[in-house]
Amino acid sequence: MATTRPSPNIPAAQAVDLINSRSIAVSPMITAPYALEDALAAFEAAGDRSRSVKVQLAF
Repeated sequence: MATTRPSPNIPAAQAVDLINSRSIAVSPMITAPYALEDALAAFEAAGDRSRSVKVQLAF
C-alpha cells in the first residue's frame, strides 16, 4: 500500500478503509513498485515529483 499525507477532508482511518475496501483505486497513482532491497532508489524516486507520483515498496 502506498502511503500519503491525509487529506484535510478525509480522516486517515477513513482513507485506509476506503483503500482496503477497494472503494478507490490507488494503482493509477503508483508510478512504480520497488523491491525492498531497492528502497533507497524508491525513496529517491518518491522525492522527485518530476518523475513520480507515488512509489510502492513490495515485500
